Amino acid sequence: MATTNIFEPLKRPFTRTRGYWDHVRTNPGTWYGLDLAKPTGNYVYSPLRLKILLTNYDRFSGYNILAQVRWSTGNLGNLYFWFAHLSKFNVKRGQSVTLKTIIARSGATGTVSGPHLHWSILVRNAWGRYIPVNPEDTKRFKLLRL
Repeated sequence: MATTNIFEPLKRPFTRTRGYWDHVRTNPGTWYGLDLAKPTGNYVYSPLRLKILLTNYDRFSGYNILAQVRWSTGNLGNLYFWFAHLSKFNVKRGQSVTLKTIIARSGATGTVSGPHLHWSILVRNAWGRYIPVNPEDTKRFKLLRL
């Protein structure tokens, strides 16, 4: 399997407060991803070219975005990003964005203990269910700094 280069959605510095396996161990059955602590209002960037599938609010994840990767060929791929606990959207459902576009602002909405970005990478299985994958899996992804 080839490694996919993905840009981190926040500019450094930020603090990685919880990783994928921290979520698996402490909250089995809930969403998995990375928690990146950053004060409310910082820009959240698109890590790749994306199509925005959903901008939503719920009491647990707060303001959140679900987006699908659009490869350089223009085709949509089986790779999705979920951004949660946002304070503001800078995109709308159905919008396509380029790499490093500002899509939102970091926040502390929903059920949180402090301001941070929850960032998940997902794939869809044959039944259409979103399956989380580890963003820090170096065999699958290379995380690049903005």
